[in-house]
Amino acid sequence: MKPTTKILLGTGLAACAFSGQLMAQETQAPGFQPVEMFTCNYNKGKDRKDLDKVNAKFSKWADANDPGYTAWALTPAYTSADITFDVAWLGTWNDFASQGKSGDNWPVNGIQADFDKVITCDSHASAASVMITPPANEAPPASAVIMFSSCTNADGVSPEQAYEAHVKMSAYMKSKGSTAGAWAFYPGMGSGDLDFDHYFIRGYADFKAVAHDSEAITNGGGYMKAGEIFKGVTSCDIPRAYAATLVHAGS
Repeated sequence: MKPTTKILLGTGLAACAFSGQLMAQETQAPGFQPVEMFTCNYNKGKDRKDLDKVNAKFSKWADANDPGYTAWALTPAYTSADITFDVAWLGTWNDFASQGKSGDNWPVNGIQADFDKVITCDSHASAASVMITPPANEAPPASAVIMFSSCTNADGVSPEQAYEAHVKMSAYMKSKGSTAGAWAFYPGMGSGDLDFDHYFIRGYADFKAVAHDSEAITNGGGYMKAGEIFKGVTSCDIPRAYAATLVHAGS
């Protein structure tokens, strides 16, 4: 599940491109964190119980060897027919130096071989993550709901302009009682030839919190505010929702 390669330079390049534009405008650049994502399918005869055993072993390894790494196992909950993987992995470090150290320390055998017995992963991509708004609780919960939307900026719109639009909308949702955290992921190494500019990510403690925001967006009129803020800036597709289980909480 984890990488056996060195630091994923594409992640850093994505962050540098964004930060360079911000600094050119004499604006304080936000802090970026490296992210990695896998999509995987269970091997024949294997299921989530088998994966959880390996995840527990990995968590103990990370406590001693990669304590700053946070990892989630994601199971599709609300997705379209073109989402065919059984489980995804979302991992993040506090900084890029930690990501590089992690890549160097990851064992080629051992835990990796245990993962290989249970799942086969057909993609491994990196991204540069920047927080839009923090979640209500600082400590990651044992389970969560994570939603992904793919966003395309209008012609001539810069990444920082789209980011600021997300900040405005997230602030509006907070004023309506939203407890979600929100992030923008800028695709990096391994992402392929994408037809959008960034991911918009929302993290919720549970589906009850998702329902709260759905009510605010629909019957609460939030969709009109979104139309006002995002018009001519960026357009995001309908989100995919995943039930997430915390594998390891980074320090």
